Amino acid sequence: MQVMLTCECGQGLRTDVGQTAICVQCPSCGNSITVWPPAGAAYAPAQPKVSANAVVALVLGLCALVPIAGILTALPAIVVGIIVLRRKRPGRGFALAGVCTAVGSLLTIQVGTVLYAIMIYTMFTQTMANLTMRMPGPVLVSQPIAVNMPDECATDRLDADEVADALLLGFDVYEDANAASAALAKARLLYDSRELPGHRFECLRQYSLHLARRGRSNFADPSDGQKYGWTYDELTELVLEKYDLAGQLEADGDWAGAMKVYESIAAEVPAAENAIHVNALAGVMKCEIMASDAPGASPGEPEMLPPAGGTFSPSGEPAIE
Repeated sequence: MQVMLTCECGQGLRTDVGQTAICVQCPSCGNSITVWPPAGAAYAPAQPKVSANAVVALVLGLCALVPIAGILTALPAIVVGIIVLRRKRPGRGFALAGVCTAVGSLLTIQVGTVLYAIMIYTMFTQTMANLTMRMPGPVLVSQPIAVNMPDECATDRLDADEVADALLLGFDVYEDANAASAALAKARLLYDSRELPGHRFECLRQYSLHLARRGRSNFADPSDGQKYGWTYDELTELVLEKYDLAGQLEADGDWAGAMKVYESIAAEVPAAENAIHVNALAGVMKCEIMASDAPGASPGEPEMLPPAGGTFSPSGEPAIE
């Protein structure tokens, strides 16, 4: 507080007075004058200025609350705040608040965001793996095969893994509630009539389409998931059993019977682009060629056997001895 006073020599003086008396020397006569603070004057303690680093630590700590991007500001906020606290700069409360906010963000928001991103990525990859059909390269018979070369007529059968892979039907994943509901309704109807040829495969196709249009990897109703699994297992076992039957008939030389079995496999999986359907049609073609090349299978008149104990006459009529 500034006060005005007059020296004995008549010189006017102005000086700052605090809470205690001070001694002032007159510039004119050199006398020392004691100046007391005015009675009743109130003094407020001087407030220290807040350190700029403390404010920076607080701002960086608040920015650390932003998911992902907050990682870039959390560490600087902790470093700057610790420097302010260790050097005891003004504004240590701001620095402490910035450090606590940054540490809390790293332990909760940032870690939680990273874990959530990993979970979403895992679910997406599993969904695509379940809905993507992996088609092995079946043997395609596109040109006629000579009947005098039976080794070239052999068609490799699909093994159990290839059959299972061929029945994993996939579609482009995007959400369409109407298409998902329609596909689910068709799948449930086909499940009830799955004993008919081709209905199991179409049931699987509609269930897979429903999942793709829902944009999910599982069913809302667990019973639909069970039906999908049962239908998948039934069709897989049925195809493998028919393959075994066709192989047994081929070993016995019953090419006509084996051809019918291959035709039934193609009917169970009616999709023309499916590996099982293509492989079954190749089996049908192989059986047709082998049946036409089998002994006694010429397209001419059937062979006539003579009567018991008789022979053929020169005219071709049976002669009885």
